[in-house]
Amino acid sequence: MKFISRLIGMYENVRIGDPLDPKTLMGPLIDEGAVADYENAIKAAREQGGEVLYGGKVLRARFGRRTFVKPTIIAINNDAEIVQSETFAPILYVMKYRNLKQAIALHNNVPQGLSSGIF
Repeated sequence: MKFISRLIGMYENVRIGDPLDPKTLMGPLIDEGAVADYENAIKAAREQGGEVLYGGKVLRARFGRRTFVKPTIIAINNDAEIVQSETFAPILYVMKYRNLKQAIALHNNVPQGLSSGIF
């Protein structure tokens, strides 16, 4: 859990705001439909046994637009249906593995391959 604690600490320091501001790390989602997808993915993850470790919130009041969200970390099993689809939102699914061979198998067991990593 030391890794997860450090990861959450990094997510807490993500500067959210105007994407034209060089100090901003994360801007808004593309539109309100993307926000709905974000919220639905988080709901589905919870229903499928996932636990939101950080984030999971829309930041409506903070920016005056409805498309800013908190980056989210969810602990969940790799076989959860939501893990097998791409939401196109700042959601990181984390899961445990026993050894490198299993980690690679889990990593490669999804239809998409946009961006992922093993730590």
